[in-house]
Amino acid sequence: MQSNPDTGTRLGSMIFDHFIMTFIMSFLSLPFFFIGMGSFIFSGIQATHEQDVSGPFDHFYWMLIPFAVYFCKDSIGGRSIAKRVLKLQVVEHSTGQPASPLRCVVRNLLTIFWPIEVIVTLASPERRLGDRLAGTRVVKSDPAEQAKPGIKWGQVGISLLAAYAFLLIISFPFQRLISFPVSERIEFVAGTENESAATRFETLLADSLKNESVVDVLIHDQIKGHENLKYVSVIVTTEDAAYASHSTDEREEITESLLLSVFPEGTFVGRVQYLSKSGGSTFLYTHRFDWREEE
Repeated sequence: MQSNPDTGTRLGSMIFDHFIMTFIMSFLSLPFFFIGMGSFIFSGIQATHEQDVSGPFDHFYWMLIPFAVYFCKDSIGGRSIAKRVLKLQVVEHSTGQPASPLRCVVRNLLTIFWPIEVIVTLASPERRLGDRLAGTRVVKSDPAEQAKPGIKWGQVGISLLAAYAFLLIISFPFQRLISFPVSERIEFVAGTENESAATRFETLLADSLKNESVVDVLIHDQIKGHENLKYVSVIVTTEDAAYASHSTDEREEITESLLLSVFPEGTFVGRVQYLSKSGGSTFLYTHRFDWREEE
């Protein structure tokens, strides 16, 4: 005999579920975190002329998977972990049968409004907003007193895909709003590397820095799509930064003043990387130059 849960049990189930699923999501996120950090951990801090095209959303699409799993928490037999412990079940409102995996996902989509769902649950423990949307309700149900139905893995998989698609749709506008800089690979015109110009600038800059820093420069006279622009990449490495006569700010000022005197604004794109080593610590700072949008 199905009966409605009391408010305390239902609210406890929601809170218990939230903590359990947050832990599971964190665990599932670890591989993507380590993938993103892998190159940094194993290669350390270094400056090269290789273009870094990484950005804040490199692993964004993979990171949506744990959130999709959260939405599928009731998809096996209408019971999440907390509901199994507290002997609750999600059933179809009209038939009283265990809710399908897809209905469970639909009801959980509204957990993005979790505080509102909690308030609604206080007034109606058996049917929060998600239940009304999916045509489901929560009832007391002891798994030990029921026959164990087979898990419909096909439907669970479809539900996971549906949850993932929903996350893609709602997250897309926010990707556009976030203003983190994402570097873009710059393609050079073949045969335009200018080694003599690079050597001349290396010498000029090293002399200006009193030869306390190692200077490495890469110059291409043309880039694809903007043949009137050069590409300039400068690496300034200071081994004993703490004992150098120029401070970090002074090295940056000298470098960029000389750079802009040789290559005026609007004539190139590129970057300057400052690699400073001192007392066993290494610091890397990058300043990018790009006037393509201002043309």
